[in-house]
Amino acid sequence: MKYLITESQFQLISELERTWRDFEYEEQYEKIKNKLIPYFVNKVESYDDNVNRITLFDSENKLILVFYTGSGELFYNRELDKLYYKLLPHPLWLVHGKYIMSDVFEQLFPDYKVLSSKSVGFS
Repeated sequence: MKYLITESQFQLISELERTWRDFEYEEQYEKIKNKLIPYFVNKVESYDDNVNRITLFDSENKLILVFYTGSGELFYNRELDKLYYKLLPHPLWLVHGKYIMSDVFEQLFPDYKVLSSKSVGFS
């Protein structure tokens, strides 16, 4: 079965959105993002811009994020989950990590829109 949807409906279902589990923390993110986003932007030392993806690295040349330009998917290093889950008060990283990484990328590359954000293990 196929469904026809409008462009605006497609935009609504394609955007990075909060789930029912973290709506109550949305205001919390608005209060802290102006401090966290610059911190993570400063962690980025270099990037590699390929045909279909943009890859960001830290000062030790460790992979931080990979953004696929065609799909709007952003993948960030699961090591960040492990580190910042311990460093930040619960549940800041658990709830807001994917939004932080999305906002960091969009601040560095404003011409792109992140549609989904997930942590993954890079090898």
